[in-house]
Amino acid sequence: MNARRLAAIDRYTLIYMALTLPLFLMVEGDARWGYLAVRVAIAAAILGARRAGIAATPAGSLLLDLYALPLFGFFYHEVGLLNRAFLGEGFLDDRLIAMEQALFGGQPARAFREAAPWILLSEYLHLGYVGYYFYLPALVAALLAAGRRAALRGSVATVGLSFYVGFVLFILIPVAGPYYTFEHLDPARFGTLFPRAAHWFVDRGSSVGTAFPSSHVSISVTVWIMAMRYHRGLALALAAFVPAMAAGAVYGGFHYLLDIAAGAVLGIAAGVWGHRLTLQLSGEEAASAPAARSAAGSTVSGA
Repeated sequence: MNARRLAAIDRYTLIYMALTLPLFLMVEGDARWGYLAVRVAIAAAILGARRAGIAATPAGSLLLDLYALPLFGFFYHEVGLLNRAFLGEGFLDDRLIAMEQALFGGQPARAFREAAPWILLSEYLHLGYVGYYFYLPALVAALLAAGRRAALRGSVATVGLSFYVGFVLFILIPVAGPYYTFEHLDPARFGTLFPRAAHWFVDRGSSVGTAFPSSHVSISVTVWIMAMRYHRGLALALAAFVPAMAAGAVYGGFHYLLDIAAGAVLGIAAGVWGHRLTLQLSGEEAASAPAARSAAGSTVSGA
């Protein structure tokens, strides 16, 4: 890859920042200027680093492969500010609740756990939900350990595309989710460990208004598809947890079932068609070699 050429993740990040930049003009108070300054600094750092050709050095290449990872969290927390500036406080939960009532004759985010109030099931599904925070780091670590740098670049960029499309949808379709709309439940009723952990993560890391589509599902599915392509061992491990995560999001009352469906569609679209776009933009079609060439623990280099 040309050390001075913009990578796919650079393009996705810069486009997302450009699309959402005007929304900060609708944010009240002086805080918007801080956000705008940070965005200008991010754009300048990306363009400056590429122009300087730091990707030609080992440390610079690693930095440019991974710099977007903390940005995903930063942009996620911005969304709570932007969606309220865009549509006020008008969360659209009432519409999803009405749709689910019409489609399912009730509210799956309540009915699922009432139909299956089993502690072991609850612990497993909440484990899958909590595991979301580790799926992407696990993919990054696995590909770094295998020396598959081109696969790593393509995977991070593809996951980034999934994040950024989801963020735009959060802004356009702000939904708080059943966790904030229905009555709060005591996690101790559903287990001793992972239900408490799930509530801890949501209470401290959730950005209200970001339920539709479920980023837990969209990102986990995208990561899983990348693992299927590039690291079969991790893909097999994720098979035990990603479906549990999706089910746990409804069982624990964190998401509407429609959030899960939309997240799955986005995750599949990003993992399949978004990855093709990423490879085209990167000029690294060779990185799309099937995971069969690299079984778990292999050290085949994709660079």
